[in-house]
Amino acid sequence: MIRRGLLYTAGWLVVLFCTSLALLLTLFSYDYILGTMQNPGRDLSKPHIASFDLYPFTGFHMQPDFHHTGSGQDIHSGQMGFWTPDFDFKNPPTKEAGELRVILIGGSGAQGQAPDAVRDGLTIHAQIEQRLKAAIPNRLIRVISMAMGGSTTYQNFIALNLWGHKINPDMIVSYSGFNEWHVPLTYERGPESFLGFSRLSAMSIAAQSHEWPPALEWMPKWFPNIAFHSRISVPLKLLLGSDYFGRRAQEQLARNLRHSFKNDAEMIFAGASPFHIDALKAIKRDFGKPVALVWQVVDRSSFDFFSKDSDGTFEFEMYDDLFDRTKTELDGYRGKDWIFWNAHREYQGRSSVDYTFHLSVKAQAEIAARIADIIVPHLALPNSPAIQ
Repeated sequence: MIRRGLLYTAGWLVVLFCTSLALLLTLFSYDYILGTMQNPGRDLSKPHIASFDLYPFTGFHMQPDFHHTGSGQDIHSGQMGFWTPDFDFKNPPTKEAGELRVILIGGSGAQGQAPDAVRDGLTIHAQIEQRLKAAIPNRLIRVISMAMGGSTTYQNFIALNLWGHKINPDMIVSYSGFNEWHVPLTYERGPESFLGFSRLSAMSIAAQSHEWPPALEWMPKWFPNIAFHSRISVPLKLLLGSDYFGRRAQEQLARNLRHSFKNDAEMIFAGASPFHIDALKAIKRDFGKPVALVWQVVDRSSFDFFSKDSDGTFEFEMYDDLFDRTKTELDGYRGKDWIFWNAHREYQGRSSVDYTFHLSVKAQAEIAARIADIIVPHLALPNSPAIQ
């Protein structure tokens, strides 16, 4: 009898061992398959300069006070993840007599995330500063980057109101356009949002006790105490219902903001574009200084890649139309000191390796030089607001 019991127990132990071994082998195999499909280009087990931190009001910022090296890259971030590491945004230095300050805003393209080599001194704002110093040698000039990877201009506007007024800029340059359609079309599936908002919204919906995905509708009926009073319910919801809550987040945003667009082109032109224009108007209104809008370069292959899951109604040629509409709406708003340059229209036919939404080091130098040359007259003229 005892022997039969031992054999019975041993049998179950063997079954348990084999099941555990099979589970481990399955996990290892799945992990290996994922590894062959992914090429992150960096060690994801460690913090990276592109690892986002969530900030109140402005959304996600890159890692602050971070030194990133490797693969030809050598870049420092500073406070709040801005790529002007030696500048105190919370308590900026008092402006010296005759000093000129320019703030650059935009997304990762404005930051200067060159795919071939991200380096201090080669970013767009650093090269604009060098060019301006050469053009106006008798003035102390500082170009400060408040661009944020993944951000839209409305987020830039909020960041400027939080930290830009103390800087007291003489001009604001916006190198933007790409994220104004890319973020709502590719990630958020709706305007008046920011990169990552739908994920946060999905988690918020999952945390509500009355929200359950179809795969777990039985749980609050059969196990109400675990469903409503334990910490395991939300992780289970997200594990088995991530797609469901992602859709619920998009539906909730559309309902709460009264979005009703018949197609993606209408969503961009009737939703995202006015949002961009209003943000630039708000910047002009709040700062009262010259504002330059430089339309970000985008190559066709990148556009096709990032819009591949759209309905196809927003076409590559329409990106130029967005600039024309934006310029028409802004020109003359609260003064004539607006500067417009459609860099995309000028450079789109060139090499997509250099002239894309993330410019190469070579292209960054050229674009930065052109921006500096365009804004110099507005900074150096005797009647310029920057001189008065």
